[in-house]
Amino acid sequence: MKKQDLLSAFASCAKHVGANPASIADIEHWLGKRLPSAYVELMSYSNGIEGFVRENYIALWPVEQLKELNEVYAVAEFAPGLLLIGSNGADTGFALDIRHEPMDVKEVPFVGMSHEEAKAVARNFNDFVEYLRSRT
Repeated sequence: MKKQDLLSAFASCAKHVGANPASIADIEHWLGKRLPSAYVELMSYSNGIEGFVRENYIALWPVEQLKELNEVYAVAEFAPGLLLIGSNGADTGFALDIRHEPMDVKEVPFVGMSHEEAKAVARNFNDFVEYLRSRT
């Protein structure tokens, strides 16, 4: 996906100053894996995004908050191998499945979080953006 297409999906969302490379490197070091390039590109442009993509509310968390929020939600205990990157603003998180390459994106409930309850919605981050655009 071209950068312009990626950014246009979030045109109506609130944006922030982009993440610095050290913050991205820190989270990748913590994970022991590289994050998807489209996700890194988006976070480098706006470190956190909040708003609507069509009728779909999305909150992508700043990279500096990923470690803390994943620990607060006890992801390693309930759904090891997932990395929460945001939410729908309600009861569902969006997670990268870091066990696979490419990392698919899953919707996972905050209450009752498990691999069994996680629903794959996209094969990669680019497809996740398209999923948000096409979902009504």
